[in-house]
Parts: sequence; structure tokens; C-alpha cells
Amino acid sequence: MIISHKHRFVFFHNPKAGGTSIRRAMEPFHDIGFGLWHADPAQTRGVTVDRAHLGIDEFAGYYPELWAQVRDYDLFCLVRDPQRRFLSSVSEYCRTFTDTDLRLVSPEEGRDMVLRVVGTLAAKGVAENVVDDFTLTHFRPQHLYWHSAQRGVAVTAYETGDIAALFARLSGRTGTALEARQERAAQTYDLPKAAQWLHAAKGLQGALKRVPGVSAVLDRGKALAKARYATGQGRRLALSEADGQTITDFVRDFYARDYALWPEGVPPAP
Repeated sequence: MIISHKHRFVFFHNPKAGGTSIRRAMEPFHDIGFGLWHADPAQTRGVTVDRAHLGIDEFAGYYPELWAQVRDYDLFCLVRDPQRRFLSSVSEYCRTFTDTDLRLVSPEEGRDMVLRVVGTLAAKGVAENVVDDFTLTHFRPQHLYWHSAQRGVAVTAYETGDIAALFARLSGRTGTALEARQERAAQTYDLPKAAQWLHAAKGLQGALKRVPGVSAVLDRGKALAKARYATGQGRRLALSEADGQTITDFVRDFYARDYALWPEGVPPAP
């Protein structure tokens, strides 16, 4: 999350809703003297939580003095259609916390992995039950970022397709032109065969990108893959109509409170 005392605003970073691009653009305005990202149990009462993705009331609880200073600032967040956000979260979770990168497996393997994740989350009951699980950060309910149990707290929620409007508002506030960038595509896509092992070996990526030409090869491969998606030629998950209905029903049940509290004017897709 980003806090600016000078410009009197707070941006709450809802996972998998375009927040990374926003955060990077706004980092120069973050002026509280320390960063609010990554886990630091010493600052969060011994709880391992990703401080980049603290909800409103979590932030108020962990940093009461700072919250008292900023609660009257303009508060912003981004929200995203729950169905699309869920699949994006699955991709991020698999890439970060499992040995499976959905961009590199077959459509059938990807389908099986997505349904396994659905089963794992279904055992949790509802999204509110994953809040304290660091590995499930990207599946947190979205209402944590726009809805507070505290009276008088108002957050302006922008849909991810309207990032430009948020940037325009912040540009006017800061006096600095901010350019909206499209959120990184989260769908699975196929890299060139020769580059797949390079991409999969996470420990080598940093070193390899310093080798002249390697980074450009990987970037070209990703760009071509995304272009194929735009024309319908890319590899996708092998989800049947029944699978799609299973996921749709699960998301509606798992994020029932998100649907019930959805910000006015930003309805989720049916």
C-alpha cells in the first residue's frame, strides 16, 4: 500500500487487481519513512502477513497511530470482477507457492491444477478464512479494501478497467502526470520451447537477464504469446463447460460477502 502525507491519500493494494502498476507509479509519493510491503511479523504482532495487501481494518489494527493520522485522507483502491480475479490469483499462487507454472504446462495439467486449488479453498469455507494464511494472500476477499467496520470511513473504489480515471485523479492531486499501464496478463501462455526451461528456473532468472540478449529473447517470446492470445491462437486451460460452471459457482459462494457488499456503481459480472 502507498501512503502520502504530503498529498493526503492512501492507496490500499487489493491483490490481483492491477495494484502493482499503480503502486510502482505512486511509490515516489510514499513518505511515511518505511515501506509497507513484504512480511515483517515484528510490526504486525507476530502475524506473518503481506503488508502490501493489508485491508483497511487490518492496517488500523496493526498501525493505530498511523491510521489516526490518515483516516481522514482520501482513500482509494482498485476492484476487479471476482471471476477474472480468481483465475489470475490461481496463476499467481501456482507460480509462487507450488512447482507448477500454469504458463508452462499443458491445458489439461492446468485444468487439473485449477480444480485442485478450488478444492483446497473450498475446504476453507469462505474467503474470510484465508486472511491469516500468507500463502493464500492473493485469494483474500476484496471487501477488505473498500469496506470498513469503522463508522465514517469512506473508500473510493475504481474498477480495474478504469485505472486511467484513478491516475487522472492522482495526477491532479500530486501535480505529476501519471501514465496508466495495462495490468500484466495473467492467462497461461506458451513460451518458445527453447526459453521455457530458462523461465521455469526461477533461481537463474536474475543472472540470466544480465546476459546480453537473453532478456530480449524472453520478452519477445512473451510478447508473441500474448499476441497469439489476442487473436485466439494461444494455448488456454482445457476447461469444459461443466468445469467453468463449477468455478463460477465456487467463486460466488467463496466470495459471497464481496458480492453482497460490492461497491455501488461497480457491479461484478454475472
